[in-house]
Amino acid sequence: MISFLKGILDSVQDEIIIMDVNGIGFAVQAGASTIRRMPPTGHEVKLYTYLYSREEGLSLYGFYEQNELEVFRLLIGVAGIGPKAATALLSFLDPEQLKIAVARGDVGTLKQAPGIGKKTAERIILELKEKILKILPSEKAGLTSFNTEGNDALAALVALGYSEAEAQKAIRQVLEKGTATNLTATELVRAALKKMSV
Repeated sequence: MISFLKGILDSVQDEIIIMDVNGIGFAVQAGASTIRRMPPTGHEVKLYTYLYSREEGLSLYGFYEQNELEVFRLLIGVAGIGPKAATALLSFLDPEQLKIAVARGDVGTLKQAPGIGKKTAERIILELKEKILKILPSEKAGLTSFNTEGNDALAALVALGYSEAEAQKAIRQVLEKGTATNLTATELVRAALKKMSV
C-alpha cells in the first residue's frame, strides 16, 4: 500500500499529476480541487494516495489533504460510486461540506455534483451517515458555528437560493480575514455573494 508520495512535480496533464519521486515518474489521478493547489512544476509536493485495483490494472489516486483521502475511501465503499465519481464529488464539495450535507441528509446539495443523481445522493446519505460522523472533527455533525451576524447572513443566503454548504463556505472565507470580524449580517451577505460570484 502506498500511503503518500513526496517528490517533485513534473507536470499536470488533464486529470493526471506526474510526480518525480527519486527518479521514478508516478502518474497520479486527481480531481480539480487537488490540481488547483499544485505548485509550479519543479517544486516539491506531497500527495496522500489510494491504490485502486481493477481488471484493467492499477490506478493511483492522489489528494492534497489526508481528510480528502479518508472521505474518498468512504465514498468508494458506497454501491455505484467508483473512484472517478468520488473524486468528482470531492472536487465539487470539500470534505467538510460533504460531511455536513451527509449528516443533515441534504440530498439537494449532493445531487448538484456532476454525475450524482437523486437516488445516488440518497444512497450516499443512507450508507455514510453513521460512518462519516466517526471521522468528523470534535464539533457535532460538522456544523459550522457562527455568531449572530453570521447566522443571520447564512439564513439570508439560503433564502436567496444558495445551498447551506455553499453559503457556509463563503461566509467562512469572509470571516477568515481578520478585518471581517465586526461586519453586520448585510455586509457579510454582500461579501459572501462576491466570493461566490468569482
